[in-house]
Amino acid sequence: MQLAARATDQVLHSNGLIVLGRQKGRPQHNVADVAARNLESLRQEFQIDVVPPGCRRWKVDLPNEKAGLVPTSEWYDDRYGEGGWSRGVALNLSVGQGEVLTTPLQLVRFTSAMANGGILWRPFVVKEIVDRSGRQLYAGKSKGKRIPISKRTLRIVRECMRDAVNDPRGTGVFARSQLVQIAGKTGTVENPSGEDHALFCCFAPFEEPLIALSMIIERSGHGGIVAAPVAKRIIERYLCRKDDPEEL
Repeated sequence: MQLAARATDQVLHSNGLIVLGRQKGRPQHNVADVAARNLESLRQEFQIDVVPPGCRRWKVDLPNEKAGLVPTSEWYDDRYGEGGWSRGVALNLSVGQGEVLTTPLQLVRFTSAMANGGILWRPFVVKEIVDRSGRQLYAGKSKGKRIPISKRTLRIVRECMRDAVNDPRGTGVFARSQLVQIAGKTGTVENPSGEDHALFCCFAPFEEPLIALSMIIERSGHGGIVAAPVAKRIIERYLCRKDDPEEL
């Protein structure tokens, strides 16, 4: 994200051509070339080898919570042998592919952090358990941890999420609402065994957020086309139409 924020102040000249060994390719996004060729310097500068807190288990009050995966250099060395992996791995990661794993819960926690000013809160499902006499047996408690990014970077990321939905050129334009300003990020998860999974993460309202959402619809297509409009309806129902029986 720091790279994204920095890129808003820089002009990067690239013809979009990626050269890997004897093979050449022209990706849809030129920034992939820049990121792949400079991965090592970026890794050192932004400490990519440090697994983000949002991808760890956070001891939520649900069984079978899974951890995510952000591959490190050591992880690749263990898997392929030291020096056994090439720039192709860096290229793959730079365009959002590769071995990165997240759960819907981790995605919505990170989206919530973008909304609330940069704090990752531990979620819980059960607010309270009391016995028949009213004595409290259990109370859900949330702990927060601030993400180590600057206020400027956070502001830029938030604005980019807003524009992804509200700019006519944005990939999340089908989540645009006339009732509330939604900010979001689309995604399409490639599925080797069938149609891709549609992904959309968002929060609303943009200025004073009250809800964050991660939407994954399996084997349904592109996130901006399939998941975004569904997320829009959920947010509108939650924020604007709670008392409208036709929206149930």
